[in-house]
Amino acid sequence: MNDSDCATMASNFCSFFSDKVERIKTSVKSASLGQLFSTSRFSGQSLSSFGSVTSGEVLKMITKLPNKSLPLDVLPTLLLKSCADIFAPIIAHLANLSFEQGQFPTKFKLAQVLPLLKKPGADRSQTVNYRPISNLSTISKLMERLVLCRLRPHLLSSGNFNPLQSAYRTGHSTETACTALRLRQHLQINR
Repeated sequence: MNDSDCATMASNFCSFFSDKVERIKTSVKSASLGQLFSTSRFSGQSLSSFGSVTSGEVLKMITKLPNKSLPLDVLPTLLLKSCADIFAPIIAHLANLSFEQGQFPTKFKLAQVLPLLKKPGADRSQTVNYRPISNLSTISKLMERLVLCRLRPHLLSSGNFNPLQSAYRTGHSTETACTALRLRQHLQINR
């Protein structure tokens, strides 16, 4: 494959993934709130702000990072980890500013998007057989984890939380969701 072929392929993926996002945006804009969200009333405490981030919390997260760096990382992960005690207070301050202002820094919204074949053996020449995988910078991932640490307890304590929710939960997978659903159906049948 020559440079021209690579450029054409990259352009095709870019157009395909961008068009897909635009179609989703259009369908969400045209749908009513009732179609998008459950109409049941929220029960539980409201969440009006996130708790402060501490340097110690960030330091723990940094030490657990894998050693790999991504193309968008200005600071290699190995350097970040070796100087974690210096960077932890800076990242904590950045996170606290972001939470207080309700804004995520634009620089950290950038991602390297890689096409990943959906199924082995699928036709590699068809863009529809690929899904986009976004690789964020390490700092962006740390910021996401800091938000998740504050959001997860609130969501889990909500009366609206579905116990069969499996996505983005440690120890929960498609398999555990299917097992729970089968068990629930079995219990209903045997009543």
